[in-house]
Amino acid sequence: MNILYRKYFLSEIKDEQGYTLLTVLVFMIIIMLILLCLIEYVHVQYRFILKDSHQVQADYLAESGVAYFLNDIDKYFEQIQFNPTQSFDCFYPIEQDTVYIQAMPWGGFIRVEVNAKYKSAFSRKQAMIGQGLTESMDNAIVLDNLDNPLIVTGETEITGNVAVGTRGVKSGNIKGIRFKGKRLVTGDIITKNRSQMSAINPQVSFEATKTMLDGLQSQPDKDPFNAGSVIDEERLPSCLIFEDDFEFTDWSLLDSTKACTVVTTGSLLVGPDLDLPRQSMLVAADTLILKNCNLDQALIYGKKQIQVSGNVCGNAQFLSDEQIIVKNGVTLCWPSILYVNREVPNAQPFEAIKLEGGTSVRGAVVLYTSEKTNKNVMNLCRIKVEKFATMHGLLYTNLSADMGGELTGHASVSSFYLYYSPTHYINYLLDARIDRNGLDPEFPIPVRIGEEPTYRIINWQNL
Repeated sequence: MNILYRKYFLSEIKDEQGYTLLTVLVFMIIIMLILLCLIEYVHVQYRFILKDSHQVQADYLAESGVAYFLNDIDKYFEQIQFNPTQSFDCFYPIEQDTVYIQAMPWGGFIRVEVNAKYKSAFSRKQAMIGQGLTESMDNAIVLDNLDNPLIVTGETEITGNVAVGTRGVKSGNIKGIRFKGKRLVTGDIITKNRSQMSAINPQVSFEATKTMLDGLQSQPDKDPFNAGSVIDEERLPSCLIFEDDFEFTDWSLLDSTKACTVVTTGSLLVGPDLDLPRQSMLVAADTLILKNCNLDQALIYGKKQIQVSGNVCGNAQFLSDEQIIVKNGVTLCWPSILYVNREVPNAQPFEAIKLEGGTSVRGAVVLYTSEKTNKNVMNLCRIKVEKFATMHGLLYTNLSADMGGELTGHASVSSFYLYYSPTHYINYLLDARIDRNGLDPEFPIPVRIGEEPTYRIINWQNL
């Protein structure tokens, strides 16, 4: 009996030891699987963190590339002035990292694209470069014509300092219309015997842009659907070139998600009801007409004339050799620029840039000529800002300005011009409102104005 009991007891102990060993093995396997999962999880997380860290470094390198360009911007200006059809390309290595910089004129600004590589991470960024206001633009008005006083009439209001000739500021009378304000200027009147107006050098921005766009019209291949053989597809991924006049009303011809280029050797009508992709380019050898379009950093060049009408809104750079007309109801947002560089017509009034009543422009309006001619003739070629038209930013011309609307910002002009039938008045302001205090001191303007410009980044975009 005892022998049987001992055998049974010993067999029970062996069975229990077997179950225990099996249980321990199962638990060890489970723990090992958990540890393996944790190790894999930690490894994956580490890889993600490392990837994010590399991406941050690549983004930092791209931003550093723009800073590198700003430090070397004079080299860019020198290159672009002598060869405006070529972009500024720069490649530099930093140990195992590389940065590629490409810059090109974009109206009054400089467009900089940066490709950066850090180990396995890549970053592409784009920045627009403008410049800060010059010292003379702390004033509401800087007048280049020092021979005549600045004469205010009607309901003219000037808020801010005024830099004029030694004859100062006076009130006047036009056909019985007298000055109705309490003060000629709400600010200081600074009289000088030499001009305080900042000089402009448009060759490396506006004129370089026009030369670049003119080059698109002279391509030997005019097949509108096969422009890739003559145009850099990477820079102009979607391009149409048309001979003679063309009405562009259907965006389905192009990829609506990419920046596009439309070129015609005649006149070009764009619209109505089109949304132009960001940074699209429109080029016409004759007249370019925009109707009811939405714009986003567009570059628009009408060699003879640009007309903007209807419900056009957004921001763009408008360039012409002769005339730009912005009609009632158009809203051009910051940072829009209107630029005309033209020959001065002989002894006949001409509105080179016209803002009709009811228009709104935030940015810069620039009329320039490189000609040296009689001041009386130069006074006739002008910027005209009609009553009820509003501007926010910079008005600049080395010709004349007919200011009947409202400007929140700064005006640098050779002289003011006013025609009140049948008489021409020089340096007269009638019912104009100019308020310098309402302009942000950090407001960016086109590059290369003034002797020591301060360049700055206007905006960033990830590509």
